[in-house]
Parts: sequence; structure tokens; C-alpha cells
Amino acid sequence: MALGHVAPDGSYDGCQISVNAGNALRIFWPEISGGSRLPTFASPSKETLMSTVRFAVVRLCVTTAVLASGVLGTRAVASAQSTKTVPVTKGAPAPSCTPGQVTTVAAMNNTRYGAAINVYREPSTASQLLASLGVGLEIKGAVVFTVIRTEGDWLHVNVPVRPNGTTGWIKKSDVHTFQHRYAIRISRAARKMVVCNAGRVIQTEVVAIGQSIYPTPTGTFFTADLVKPKAGSGGAYGPFAYGLSAFSESPELEDWNGGDGRVAIHGTNAPKLLGQAVSHGCIRVSNTGITKMKNTLPLGVPVEVM
Repeated sequence: MALGHVAPDGSYDGCQISVNAGNALRIFWPEISGGSRLPTFASPSKETLMSTVRFAVVRLCVTTAVLASGVLGTRAVASAQSTKTVPVTKGAPAPSCTPGQVTTVAAMNNTRYGAAINVYREPSTASQLLASLGVGLEIKGAVVFTVIRTEGDWLHVNVPVRPNGTTGWIKKSDVHTFQHRYAIRISRAARKMVVCNAGRVIQTEVVAIGQSIYPTPTGTFFTADLVKPKAGSGGAYGPFAYGLSAFSESPELEDWNGGDGRVAIHGTNAPKLLGQAVSHGCIRVSNTGITKMKNTLPLGVPVEVM
């Protein structure tokens, strides 16, 4: 018997109880015990035992859910608030591609773990230091920026830090540049995403977006990082995740799950929820879709969320 509920991300929040052939009660707490079973105890009668402890276990499960919301982080909170979703806008058009779009990407030359690149407010080392981004630290892989313009020995770039839309200046000598014609456009209203190349749609995906309490931020961002989650395809993030230059604008998610609240495009282990507003702000796509993107796209692809 199970007591609890299934969260929007497909996970189960609650406990399971069973009585084995020896009339021993077994309680399984997937969130608290990490998949282990708590000690069992003997009971002379299965029927008597079940009727006696049923109410107590219900109380324990409810208490566990409450504790989890404070101890285990936002996963339990999201489950409790999962009804606050945003309906699909009927008739909302799918996003389209923009012809002639060319993006210049600046990629850090030094890719050694811990190597950092400084970003300044103005094109001068004497100006305010906006950020120092380290390989394998703030960014898991190579550090990239999208270029706005060039001025002498400096590049004006979009920077993958808070607040959203931050721009700054980096030295040309610290990076190498390349160009591409890819773009990603996402419609929250239609729950659709298109991947573009040279103004043509090369991939279309149904996506899940943020709940109304944790909305997916709108604006133009870029793919700043590509990671392979340890859990793989069976995990909540699927086989791959693109970290964006976008961050959640919900205050309680500024340090979500031990991270910095960065928004991502990632796979999912709950494909039935695609097309719904159920995430913490990330954009979920099918595992097949995110794998195709990984095999096609460089980093530094513009992502427009409407």
C-alpha cells in the first residue's frame, strides 16, 4: 500500500507500507531513507496490525511531507504547489525562425580546470570587475559569450551571470571567436520550441515550462554550458542539459538545489508532462530532442523565450 502522491516531475513523495509473509510491517521512505528500508518489527496478526497502524502511518506520511519541504528543498515545495500551473493559450502560434541571423561567439582560450576570465564594466582593466568566470566552477565546461560588438582590443559581450541581460567587456586576447547561424526560439504560450539554422526550422519540440510561481523568464539568452547529468536518461534532467545565460527571477530559487538558479533546457524522465507548466523555470524537452540538439548545436546559440 502506498500513502502519498506523485509530484509533477513524476517523482513520488510519500511512503509505502507492506506486510510480508511473517506479518512484519515494512515502511519504505523513498525521500528520507534514500531507497533503504527502516527496521521492521513482528506482528501477531496482519489484520490487527494494519487497522491499528493505518491512521498513525497516514499521520507520519503527512508529517514527512511537511518536513521534506523544509529539509529536502524545493522538490517537496513544488509538489505541494503543483496545481498553480499556466494553461496553454489556445491558438497561440508556434515560434518561427528569423532569416539572416548570424551569431559571433567568443570562447575562452584557456580551458584548463580553474582557469578564469575577467569581465569588466567598461573596456578597461581599470573599470569595475563584473565577474570572473572559471572553467569547471561557475561554468562546468568551456566559458563562452555571445558578442555584441568590437572596440579595439576589447569585445562587448553578453555575460552568463545575474541579473539577466548583463553585458560586459572582455579582452580579445583571452578568447577566440567563431560564427554560426543557429538559434532557438521558445513560445511559453504555445509550449513549443523550434531550433533554427540559417532561418529554417530544423527541429520542433513540445516543451514543459515553469509553473506560475516559478515562471520561465522571458528575453534573449544563450546556451552557456552543456552538462551530462550523472543520473542519465532515467534522471529528472534526462541525458543532457544546456545551462543558459538566464536565471530564475524567483527569489527563493536564487540558490536552488545547491546551484545558482540557472535556467536550463534539459531532458526529462516524465515525458507525459511535456506541454504543461510544471517546472521550476527550466524548459523540458524529450530525451530524443535534447540528444539531437547536443549532436547538432555549438555553445553560444541564442535562445529567445517569448
